[in-house]
Formats: sequence, C-alpha cells, structure tokens
Amino acid sequence: MAKEHDTENGKRDLPPYIAYRSFRNWLASRKIGLPDKVDRSILGNLSGVVQSQLLSTLRFLRLISPEGSTSEELQRLVRSEGAEHQKVFSEVLRTAYGFLFSSDLNLLRATPAQLAEAFGKQGVSGDTTRKAVLFFLLAAKDAGIQVSPDLRAPKAMRGTTQRKRTSRPNASGDSEEDKVRVEPPTPRGSIAEKSPYDFLIGILDVSMEKEEQEAVWTLIRYLKRRETASQP
Repeated sequence: MAKEHDTENGKRDLPPYIAYRSFRNWLASRKIGLPDKVDRSILGNLSGVVQSQLLSTLRFLRLISPEGSTSEELQRLVRSEGAEHQKVFSEVLRTAYGFLFSSDLNLLRATPAQLAEAFGKQGVSGDTTRKAVLFFLLAAKDAGIQVSPDLRAPKAMRGTTQRKRTSRPNASGDSEEDKVRVEPPTPRGSIAEKSPYDFLIGILDVSMEKEEQEAVWTLIRYLKRRETASQP
C-alpha cells in the first residue's frame, strides 16, 4: 500500500497530471542552482495553474516536503546526468508510485484499462486520469522502466476537450500542448528585457539535439562562473 502523499494542508496529492515537458524543463532549469525550498516565489515565470500542478507533482514524487523543503533525491536528480540520472529517477518513481510497483499489477503485462483503474483508485477521474497516465508513461520511459508496449493513456473524453483536438502527438508521445518552455516570451518580446540566464533557459527545449543542449548549458555555466568571479 502506497504511503499517503500529503500536501501542506494535509490533503493527499493526486498522481501528477501536469504536462510532462513542463516538469522536465523545470528540472533542467534548476541545473543553475537549487534553493533550499521550492515555493511560488521562484516559479513566477509559470502560470498559477502550472505552479500548483508542479508543486503537487514535486510533493507526490517526494522531491520536496509538504512545506516545500528540497529533498536529497531532488538534489541528486538535478545534479545527475545520463545513466546516473536514469537510475535516480527510476528510484524516485518506484517509491512514489508504490500503488503500481508494490501491487499485484504487472506493468509488463498490464492492459490500459488495468492501469487506468489503478490510477482511479488513487482519486483521479475523467480526463485527469488520461493526463496522469500519460505523465507516468513518459516518466517511466525517461527512467528506463519497462512497461507493456500495449500501455497508453486513455483517449480524451468527448465534450470536455474539444479545444485540444488540434493538438497532435509528436514522436515522444507528448501532445503539442505539452511543449511548454521554461519561460514564456515577455509581452514586448524583447531579448534585452531578459537576463542572460532567462534567455538561455527560455530557448532550452528537449527536442534539441544533445550537442545543442550541451552548448546552451556551456554558456549558462560560463555566465555563472563569471558572475561568481565578479562578486567581492
């Protein structure tokens, strides 16, 4: 039986249903530094809805405490890369999703209906189930966790998602609505209005080639080093 995922108000957090790219891009943005506490004051570049979903996601995954204090797992996840990152992320998912990994459900042979039912028992329903299942499947893929090739997110419910029908899945399984940048453009659209960090983080996208991402991070690390050297 999975442990309760309590919020700051004592209510249980639902399994994450935030757009997976929003979560993944936020993790990437924190490579420049991770504060002792994650709260809305450092999420100002995100909408209020996404802020709430991200905080709930971090609590569910036990990456922050109910009060927002960063965990050792979050620090490891942010610092690690490659195979080590995959290993850490796998441990995080297996702990947080205990209702899947510590149950009779065999993810290698489970059907989409069985997976949706397991999420339903955690309190999600309607289109939230589809989003929660999609988040888990994409996270499991990134963590190297094998699941049945038949598993997929349930179809969007009719009558509630008409506005999203133009969203087409891309090769990774995310819909176009999941292509959330770390920071949206400023209203005036002027590069000069952004700090170098904000601009560089804003152009990061997981669709970039590995070499392109490394080039951006090289510039970010250079700016960070120069800033540190200039401090008295």
